Amino acid sequence: STSWTSVSAGAYFTCAHHASGAIYCWGYNDDGNLGLGDATERHTPAKVGTSTSWTSVSAGQYFTCARHSSGSIYCWGYNAYGQLGVGDLDPRDKPTKVGTSTSWTSVSAANHTCARHRSGSVYCWGDNSAGALGVGDNDNRTKPTKAGTSTHWTSVSSGDGHTCALHSSGAIYCWGYNASGQIGNGASLNLNTPTKAGTSTSWHKLATGGAHTCAIDTSGYAYCWGNNGAGQLGLGDTADKHVPTKITTTVN
Repeated sequence: STSWTSVSAGAYFTCAHHASGAIYCWGYNDDGNLGLGDATERHTPAKVGTSTSWTSVSAGQYFTCARHSSGSIYCWGYNAYGQLGVGDLDPRDKPTKVGTSTSWTSVSAANHTCARHRSGSVYCWGDNSAGALGVGDNDNRTKPTKAGTSTHWTSVSSGDGHTCALHSSGAIYCWGYNASGQIGNGASLNLNTPTKAGTSTSWHKLATGGAHTCAIDTSGYAYCWGNNGAGQLGLGDTADKHVPTKITTTVN
């Protein structure tokens, strides 16, 4: 096919959104994370259910979440921490609706899940051992729970143990696991409420990795922070950075 519109790589499996509105997944499937109603791995793309009304998909750690054109979110796969958002800890091998809301605009799955609501709020659910849900404590949630108090978030991205979100002010706020500085506040203590990364209010896009974060500002410059043991911050060294640090390497 030459009609794929987006792709998301999870833990040993992949899901992609097709121009038809369908979602296809392939790879590891022990936890039902392909959403096909079984636990058999697939070596080629397999269609998830019958719907052709999906708008996006996000593959996480052995589970998947997707946004439907109705504004609902559906999740499936591994659920030991409540990351499917369906109110229990039972795995699902088919898409299962998250709550009753039809006002979700995006979803991001990792070890936990966060989603942006049309109100401008961000809600998170699942593993909260390091505060990645941003709800002010470290208790796991099996249903969407509001992160912080703001209603002015424009996007959200879930990492393995931390979360970052772009605010309408142009600032980035992060929360959760911070041992490598991935929250970007200059420290290394975990935080369970949204905390500003650096000082800039000129951010345009962001992405979270396992234990690091990168962002692009409105001038087109890229910055990264957090774990850098393999040089993943692109800064020419392997030292962790605890604040957003500009990538200065010339790329032709």
